[in-house]
Amino acid sequence: LLFMTRLFTMDGSSATSLLPCYGVHRSLFPITCGSFFDQADINKDGQISTDELVQLFAALGLGEAEEARTKLEQYASSAEDSLSKAEFSQLLLGERLLTVQLSAAQYYSHGL
Repeated sequence: LLFMTRLFTMDGSSATSLLPCYGVHRSLFPITCGSFFDQADINKDGQISTDELVQLFAALGLGEAEEARTKLEQYASSAEDSLSKAEFSQLLLGERLLTVQLSAAQYYSHGL
């Protein structure tokens, strides 16, 4: 189960929308990352290129092209300007584009 939330900042009497955030239960995180990866890997070469990441960011409302390029450079370990599935998963988590959610029982046991 995947759900989308949107973070807001309050500025006086108005709310300003920041970034969408997709949340998933931790047991589904690997499957969800794989699904996002498969969706983004348009040419099915097992890597996310700059153009593919730009398209994904635009489709999901995650940012402009320059933001996608910056994130790719930040998370890619190779000079090939592409992301492996592991690097892509780190981007999703590191930028809080995909968050791992606790179950209701876990919230309760932590007193949240």
